[in-house]
Amino acid sequence: MKQEVNVRRVSAILESISEVLARHPAVIERTARYFAGELEEGAMVKEQTTIMLDAEMLERAEALVEAVARIPTVAIGGRVTRSTVIRLALLRGMDVLEQELKPTPKKKK
Repeated sequence: MKQEVNVRRVSAILESISEVLARHPAVIERTARYFAGELEEGAMVKEQTTIMLDAEMLERAEALVEAVARIPTVAIGGRVTRSTVIRLALLRGMDVLEQELKPTPKKKK
C-alpha cells in the first residue's frame, strides 16, 4: 500500500533541520563523519543515567509531550515520550548554560 508524501510537512522538516544546522555547525561535520563511517567506535552510543525529579517536574514534562511531538526535528526521530521532553530540556538548558558561562577573552594591557 503506497503512502502519500506530505510535501509541505517534508519541506517544513527540511527547513527546521536547516535552521538547526545553521545554529550548530559542528553537527554538520559530525553527521557527515557519521554517515561516512569515520566516527570513532561508540561515538554515537548513548549512556544511561538516573536523575531524581519531583512530581511537578515530571508532570510539566508530560504536559509538553504533545507539543514537542509537533516539532519536526524531534518528531522525525520517532515516538516522543516524557523522556524525549526531558532530554530536549536538558540539551536546551545545557546550550544556555554554556553560553552564560562561556569564558570571555582576557583584555591585553
